[in-house]
Amino acid sequence: MYLLEQRQLLNPNQAGFRKHRSTEDQILRLVQATADGLEERKRTLLVTVDFSTAYDKGAVTSPALFNLFINDITDDFPPGVSASLYADDLAIWCSDRDVSAAETKVQRALDSLEEWARRWKMVVSLEKTTSTIFTLDPAEARREAALHFQGQPVKFSPTTTFLGIALDRSLTFTGHVKTIKAKMLQRNNVLRAISGTTWGCSPSDLRSTYLAFSRACADYAAGAWMPGLSESGLRELETVQRQACRTITGCRRTAAEETLAGLPNPDVQAFTDGSATAGTERGGAGAVVYRSGREVKRIRAPAGRFTSSYTAELIALRETLKYIESILTDQDPALNIQLCTDSLSSLMRLREGPANQTERVADQVWLSLRRLGRRHRVDLQWVPGHAGVAGNEIADAVAREAAELLQDGTPITFAAAKSLLKRHVSREWVESTRHSRPAPATRPHLSHDYHDVVGPGRVRLADRLGLSRREGTALARLRTGHSPALQAYRHFIGAEEDDGCPTCDGGVREDAEHLLTSCPATARVRHDVFGREDPTLREVFADPCRVIEFLRRLGRL
Repeated sequence: MYLLEQRQLLNPNQAGFRKHRSTEDQILRLVQATADGLEERKRTLLVTVDFSTAYDKGAVTSPALFNLFINDITDDFPPGVSASLYADDLAIWCSDRDVSAAETKVQRALDSLEEWARRWKMVVSLEKTTSTIFTLDPAEARREAALHFQGQPVKFSPTTTFLGIALDRSLTFTGHVKTIKAKMLQRNNVLRAISGTTWGCSPSDLRSTYLAFSRACADYAAGAWMPGLSESGLRELETVQRQACRTITGCRRTAAEETLAGLPNPDVQAFTDGSATAGTERGGAGAVVYRSGREVKRIRAPAGRFTSSYTAELIALRETLKYIESILTDQDPALNIQLCTDSLSSLMRLREGPANQTERVADQVWLSLRRLGRRHRVDLQWVPGHAGVAGNEIADAVAREAAELLQDGTPITFAAAKSLLKRHVSREWVESTRHSRPAPATRPHLSHDYHDVVGPGRVRLADRLGLSRREGTALARLRTGHSPALQAYRHFIGAEEDDGCPTCDGGVREDAEHLLTSCPATARVRHDVFGREDPTLREVFADPCRVIEFLRRLGRL
């Protein structure tokens, strides 16, 4: 390989088995070329080629010999056609304002590849070879490229995967994020298998395991796909990372399940959700309804070919209320009905009252609420999305299924039409400038919360001090204020009737600051442990070992 590199004999499009080159280089090259094409109002036609037979790794010289064997594979490709190679993974693409012109050029490249494969007896798997068109024009979203190879049409796919990265027609990477999230969630289970609240690996070992085994999924080729990711996509990955942080530190999850558990048990409970592709197209409304704790119905309804996530959420609420009205009779006693949704914007809009609604679907929601409210108690409850709440996860899946229903009978709302036109005009203006977007000053990344909570300094501190897993967990929970040792937290999750300190008069709230710095009942212990009766919270947490000793003397560890 040294002589091949020194004499520049290798195909410049080849990155496999070459020093200082990697799969990420080829992914970034393809993504950048496609993004530049979209900026210039061009369509990019991509063909990913799969070879049925590849090289034999039986000898150390096999990679170099294989690179030489396919070195001339792109020599006869026409001008305007680009190629990317990593070993036997081949991508061919062409950008042009006219899709037909791009098809002509790519077809010539495929003809050249067909002749090369025949000459060198390489077999191309037509089943796994696909074509994809990248465009911002919705009308061309499902256009199939007229390409053929060896007398057979090349299979078309609206999305494709190249070197492990899923690419969609608009480079939103939403499908890739879902794949990465599923992988990380599965791998995070390893952290829970090797640690518990009072036993298991040290925080530093857990952190290293997470970085190497789980976080690596998100880091792979992040420079190519993460800059184009939406805020919602980043939040999905943040959810998985926060889960890992809680496992590493032992912190409790003060989230929706605990909050819902503290509320009165409803007779009828429903979780609703709405879905819209890219926030504007193919809407779906979904819900799951429980009665007396038993699932009784899953509701699916189309939300419009052109819509918004907000409208889809309101339609989900409307359809759920209509169903609940249909199953209740005059013989039913007064019931507690609870509707849970992760759409805070919908709840805030409904909260303005029936007289201030401007959308028809919101009016219909209020009409159902008023009819049910004459006899029953109806509560609308917000829950965080993608937080592991079983009902909410089911509603989310049902909403995505509903998005595939026929949309013809669902009218477009004025708000959705306005939003769609605004996005279209904005996109046209951006494209008309023909200037590439300036590179961001810093690469987008997951938030710094991970480093603040479980950065190297913090997770190794417990190891250096010789704290056990039980002690490290107790310390982390106390730092966050979500600790069972505190009356305020126990009240928050419904384990206590109030949050007042049990030893103080006047209902003083027992949070971490009160317990550690000012509670009169613990003043003597504080003086003995910290050297003074009124230390500041910063002074207290500056010595974790003394905090542990303090909790132990109070019998709260």
